[in-house]
Amino acid sequence: MEFSSHAKLVLNERRYLAPGETPEGMFARVAKQVALVEAKDRAYWEEQFFNIMNNGLFLPNTPCLFNAGISNLMSACFVLVPDDSIPSIFDVLGLSASIFQSGGGLGYSFSRLRENGARVKSGGISSGPISFMGAYNEMAESIKQGGRRRGAMMGVLNCSHPDIVEFIRAKETEGRLRNFNLSVDISQAFIKALKAGDSYPLYHYNGRGVIQPKGEKSAKEIFDLICQGIHKNGEPGVIFLDEINDINPLPEHIEACNACSEAYLLSHEACILGSINLARFVGGSAELFYDAVTVAHRFLDNLIDAQEYIHPTIEEAVKKTRKIGLGIMGLHEALILNHIPYDSEAALKFTHETLSTFDAALHKASSTVGEEKGFYPAHTKVRQGTQFDRFRYRRNMWASCIAPTGSLSILAGTSSGLEPLFILYGTKRYNDEKVEFTFPPFERWLVGKPVKAAKDIMDWAKLYGHVDDCPHMTPHERALWKRGASIPWQAHLKMLEEAQGHIDMGISKTINIHHNASIQDVEQIFRAAMDSNVRSLTIYRENSREAQVFDAGKSKPKEAEEKNDNAFVIRKGQTGEAESGCGKVYITYNQEPKTETFIRMGKAGACQSAWAEITGRATSLALQAGVPLREIIKQYQRVKCPRPIYHGGEQYTSCIDCMARILNAMSGEVIECGEDTSQSCPECGQALMREGQCWRCTSCSYSTCGG
Repeated sequence: MEFSSHAKLVLNERRYLAPGETPEGMFARVAKQVALVEAKDRAYWEEQFFNIMNNGLFLPNTPCLFNAGISNLMSACFVLVPDDSIPSIFDVLGLSASIFQSGGGLGYSFSRLRENGARVKSGGISSGPISFMGAYNEMAESIKQGGRRRGAMMGVLNCSHPDIVEFIRAKETEGRLRNFNLSVDISQAFIKALKAGDSYPLYHYNGRGVIQPKGEKSAKEIFDLICQGIHKNGEPGVIFLDEINDINPLPEHIEACNACSEAYLLSHEACILGSINLARFVGGSAELFYDAVTVAHRFLDNLIDAQEYIHPTIEEAVKKTRKIGLGIMGLHEALILNHIPYDSEAALKFTHETLSTFDAALHKASSTVGEEKGFYPAHTKVRQGTQFDRFRYRRNMWASCIAPTGSLSILAGTSSGLEPLFILYGTKRYNDEKVEFTFPPFERWLVGKPVKAAKDIMDWAKLYGHVDDCPHMTPHERALWKRGASIPWQAHLKMLEEAQGHIDMGISKTINIHHNASIQDVEQIFRAAMDSNVRSLTIYRENSREAQVFDAGKSKPKEAEEKNDNAFVIRKGQTGEAESGCGKVYITYNQEPKTETFIRMGKAGACQSAWAEITGRATSLALQAGVPLREIIKQYQRVKCPRPIYHGGEQYTSCIDCMARILNAMSGEVIECGEDTSQSCPECGQALMREGQCWRCTSCSYSTCGG
């Protein structure tokens, strides 16, 4: 398997490789560990597992690549559901810390916890689920997953919980619950009430398993609050657990999903994920694809027995249903190689045919291994009904889902999961050097173009990061390489609907909408999703996490300019300085006889000096045109660059941010700056993209949901 320069950086930065290990050595280590559970033909299966990874056909989830043959945990995602008692809440908290230390992510349902203000057994008052979520968030803030990445969490609350409004608004203040993705569980009763313009019931959870009525809530009011939150910053998402439990073969009730929303698990269950790279099969035989799915299935099923477990209850739950999540990546690249635009009927047809074969091969593999090694123990409890018959005699109750594949798609050099392209060209800092990276399939495509055309197209991609409007490409070429933000939401939803029909569990995918999209657009998508087969919904309005909230005091009255007949002018003002990641920033702010600013950089090159000078001029013109200083500070505050610096534990995110802080101090006003709402990578400072319920760095391999 060939690795791009970007992938090699990820391998080194994320410490996928053991000391002295090569990528081939990593695959050999993993294959050997996974094959250990084979009673016979162990060497054969070890070779098969190595080949499927080394040839770039399949990759397992990141914890497996990290830990196989080294540590114990190889599952990617877990679900825990705390009961309504202090011992249970903090037992789950402690177990969560152990899971994060080993590299796993977590989903929770907090619906069992009684609401804020409810009486508890001791005679006291409950503080409600959102307060306990704060404790979980602080735990995740303190622990990096496996020493390599920050903990990723999903918090789910049923729409009938009395604290649902507080839950929906929990992330209105950016930075609060920052390690959580949030999803509202939308019930069938809610959908029915919304369509009828009616109210739906709320329920009180009393801690003894008895649910009591707690009044009603307007479905439209809750719907509006959710849509407003999504429009503001993409939170919360929604999940349709009633529909998920309708297809659940077992009588136990599923209450939550994993951190990225694609795996539906009972409390204490874990799921092992892996992804087939569709782009590698373009031009190949259907038999090769079928065989790869078969080997990948056995690989993931073996992991259930090849790993150790943090707690006996987790091992028992996992082995009871033996759920695995085999999915795909590289769909958009595969479409490009077949000359099919992502937002076309031909793309839906391709996806239907490909995933139909995928599903058939996976079902056959699970049935065959079940006959060889035994069906999952809970198969005797499968509910009656023809819709459940295919899940009765298999090795795994459920075997497929589509994960966001953040790091894995970088390693594989392909597009992530079911998603369209996000960026074709970018830069990152590595060991204080700027490193350029280009999407590998785009690089390969350019090789076949005339030299001049390839250079013009690449220059355009370097300038904009995409080629949506590149004049050096044909309309069909632009359609092939169109990024996700330029694809209509209807096409995103159609692709999600088509894929969902062939997947056992769920799909982590974002429906991207333009920054100028209205709340009414969000409402339209939400209503369309409720009438579709999708099981969860994530909508992200482009750049919606870049808005800051300021609460400014009253401005000073504008002073009239004083005339002066002398040949010189004495200006009254202040000069401030701050240390930035690029050196000292000096800003002079004069208010008499006229308002103006002068900015310069200490020990700066010609380019930086020119940039500082023109920024000062532009700021002066804005002030003289009547733009309030607080509005300028609003625009400058917390602008990000790859070289942030810390003062007293606080991050100064760029030279512009330093200027904003100096002006703030000089202004004489009390200008409160809200939490940082921009989505930048905490490890390299570059932009984050939304993938389902996850945020993935466009530069390094950082992901809020892991691999």
